[in-house]
Amino acid sequence: MRFIVITVPPEAQRAPLEAFRQTWNRNLGTFEALRYPAHLTLRTGLVCPDDQAESVAERFLEHARKGQPCSVATDGLFFVTYGEPRRGMAGWRVPLSAGLERVHRHLLEFSAWQKGPQAPFEPHVSLAYHDLTPEQLLVLERQLAGVDVPSAQWTLDHVALFREVDGVWVEWARTVLRGA
Repeated sequence: MRFIVITVPPEAQRAPLEAFRQTWNRNLGTFEALRYPAHLTLRTGLVCPDDQAESVAERFLEHARKGQPCSVATDGLFFVTYGEPRRGMAGWRVPLSAGLERVHRHLLEFSAWQKGPQAPFEPHVSLAYHDLTPEQLLVLERQLAGVDVPSAQWTLDHVALFREVDGVWVEWARTVLRGA
């Protein structure tokens, strides 16, 4: 079983981001980012045998709940290319505050079943990626110049584990951050 480790903004903050993502991905003919809810990835994922998923999730979430809640906010859009073949990625920047970095580092202390090495932590909420070509990225960047882009601010108060079901990522379990 593969889990992604994320936090999802509350519905009131997530809804404008989701509507914006739906519109622009539909306009571009891209869909990969829409397989997930608008979210902030908190660390590299977990991979374990299916028959151990419940116990791994329980142990991870027990560790995670000792993290401290913190405030997070989107801060404008970014547009980059990555990988080979080149692909485009667009999303909302989320500044790395001391509180968010503490949550990230705390979650990484649980190293069992870690999917792989943690890439540099660059917090963001994805708008579009993977099936977005560099050419589409340029079009998107030009079209969004001067557009009133929604933003979100919320308290990161939970950690969720999502897994893929029929091509869509759905919540498996979550825990509230309560502090040590």
